[in-house]
Amino acid sequence: MDACPAFACPPVPGEELLSQYRPGMPFFFASPRGTLLIPDDGGCEPLPPQSLSRLLPTLRHRLQQAPVGARIVGAIPFDRQEGVRLWLAHAPSLGLPLVEPCPTQPLVNQALTHHSVPSADAFEAAVGQATAALRQGPVQKVVLGRQLQIETQQPVDQAALLRHLVHSHGKGYRFALALAAGEAPVTLLGASPELLIACHQGQFEALPLAGTLPRGADEQEDARQAQRLLASRKDQQEHALMIQGIREALQALGCQTWIPEGPQLIPTPHLWHLATPIRGHLPAAQLGVLDLLQQLHPTPAVGGYPTEAALALMSRLEPEPRGLFTGAIGWCDAQGNGEWAVTIRCAQVQANRATLYAGAGVVADSEPAAERRETAAKFQTLLRALGLAGWTEGLA
Repeated sequence: MDACPAFACPPVPGEELLSQYRPGMPFFFASPRGTLLIPDDGGCEPLPPQSLSRLLPTLRHRLQQAPVGARIVGAIPFDRQEGVRLWLAHAPSLGLPLVEPCPTQPLVNQALTHHSVPSADAFEAAVGQATAALRQGPVQKVVLGRQLQIETQQPVDQAALLRHLVHSHGKGYRFALALAAGEAPVTLLGASPELLIACHQGQFEALPLAGTLPRGADEQEDARQAQRLLASRKDQQEHALMIQGIREALQALGCQTWIPEGPQLIPTPHLWHLATPIRGHLPAAQLGVLDLLQQLHPTPAVGGYPTEAALALMSRLEPEPRGLFTGAIGWCDAQGNGEWAVTIRCAQVQANRATLYAGAGVVADSEPAAERRETAAKFQTLLRALGLAGWTEGLA
């Protein structure tokens, strides 16, 4: 799908909406299809913090009763039983896609303290426990996450952080979600490369990711890293299990689906990923993006495969609940159109404190140290955006 007509009227430049963003505003979302801002005066009404499955009929009804152009916006947590963080926006500000990324001045800061949950050693131990369990079956893949809690010397300029993420990750899904307003707003900010699902007029697409390596320091090493990822048996296995789970979920809805035979490489500023673009048609006019979201989430990219057994194993190995990390963030309208990215490459920020999130997919032949290094590489997206480039103490 190209630029979404649902975004294109009125044709406000996306840069204008970005310049209007202030910390504490409910929601900002920029994608290759358009830009969306919910300002403080956007008629934003919080929806009940229920699970998506319980709230879905209410969402459809509320959208049908809302003014033309209204949107449901916000985030779905990783745990399907947890309450969503969604708003009904009666008057969202809509804009065109942001133009090609332009250089932006990064933040400059210094970390005073940091704390990893779990610690690097404990994460490796969890990976070791996971691989032992995977060899016994029935789980074939499980995803394990880490948090990095940082206190910085200076309060983080959240608006500047968002601008840096927007202009440094022009092909991704850039977002700012208010978790608490006030004098010291709490905001979830990120730049996700992974499209969970987008729908427009009965057509859908997704770009799931599984398999990651850091970019190289120079052009030659970068090319070698890309080829290493393509040739990695472990990463190809992890990716294939993810695609198998997504295919089964879409078949259960009766969707007509086109999935390439193998993955392709996609770059972000700091990482190489294996990705498979998926396209298809919804089987019935009454279905929309929220139906697909409910069916797909959580994909094996963030949970594991088979889903329920993987989630049970993950719950025994992860010390902290994920909250919104590896959930979904995005929007939908009354016609069932919308787009939802996987909530990764993100951080929760308040004043001079930030909690960063990263995860790694584990299969039976995963190496604990390699999975730890993968999470460290994923932390770099937000570390660099926060002005902590190269700060890897306790991570590598």
